[in-house]
Amino acid sequence: MNYCIHRSTSLLLLLLCAACGNGTPAQPETAPSQPELRTAPVLREEIYEHISGMGVIRARQEVELSAEISGRVAALHHDIGDEVRTGDVIVELESESRLIALEKKKAQFERARAQLDKSDRDKNKAEKLFKDGILSDTDHDSATLGAAVSSADLQLARAELRAAEKEYRDTKITAPYSGTIALRAVETGHFVTPGQCLLTLVDLSGVTIVINVAERDISKISLTSPASVSIDSLPGETFSGTVKTIARKADDTSRSFPVEVWVDNKDRRILPGMIARVSITSARPEPQLTIPNSAVASVHGETIVRIMLDGAPVMRAVELGAVLGERVIVRSGLEEGQQVVLPDTM
Repeated sequence: MNYCIHRSTSLLLLLLCAACGNGTPAQPETAPSQPELRTAPVLREEIYEHISGMGVIRARQEVELSAEISGRVAALHHDIGDEVRTGDVIVELESESRLIALEKKKAQFERARAQLDKSDRDKNKAEKLFKDGILSDTDHDSATLGAAVSSADLQLARAELRAAEKEYRDTKITAPYSGTIALRAVETGHFVTPGQCLLTLVDLSGVTIVINVAERDISKISLTSPASVSIDSLPGETFSGTVKTIARKADDTSRSFPVEVWVDNKDRRILPGMIARVSITSARPEPQLTIPNSAVASVHGETIVRIMLDGAPVMRAVELGAVLGERVIVRSGLEEGQQVVLPDTM
């Protein structure tokens, strides 16, 4: 009986071994492989940087024409939008009373000149008679004084004549330079006073834009540096400009430097008051740190990149500058040679 049990047990073991021999052996479990991180180095490159800013367009020249005398507007020879040339009469005030006053001053001047001629002859005659001992000291002094008084009277008459001539000229308000009438503040028949603005004249052959440049960028700009200008109200167009002036003192509040850019406007399409975006090319290349645009991300409103540190990616906040095609300037937060992680492996 015991033999049968032993034999049965041995048979069972043989069957189990055979079953195991015919099966596939179990494989050990392995951890999933980590994707290989793609990186790019932080480079230091010589770059012509672009310094950007926004500003309001102004006419190259703009002046408010005003009256220098009181009077009633007799005629408006030009209106808003008209082109005028230097010296063109734009507004004319009533001039009849001033013309009459001018004629009177001319007559007074001629009378004073004639009186001086007579006084000079009398003086010369008195000098001769005095030398001959015929004329007394009193009469000689009287003749000399008369000539001096007549000379002073002529000078006074001449000054009054010039004043009358100016008043008459001032009845005509003329263009100080060639330009366009931008605004008009009076109508025919209005009474105007000295200093009152009558109209605004602008020179639209060129326009200017003033932008504020940060202290760290002002040394990168020089006079005649080229600029690119885009205007919100003229979408899809870019205009060429040139740096005309650079402030020699920073604004006390913003600590920035006003820089004036001139833009040609021969077709008169750019108008004062429009908003312009200006990009000035630096005067010379500057060494700048750059990274690929694709390495930059935004986390909770903060600009960050991921860099490799001790073999692992870590986030690093950065301050960026201008975008240069597929790369961007890094102003702070990174060092040359560091490796930034590219987005498809983050």
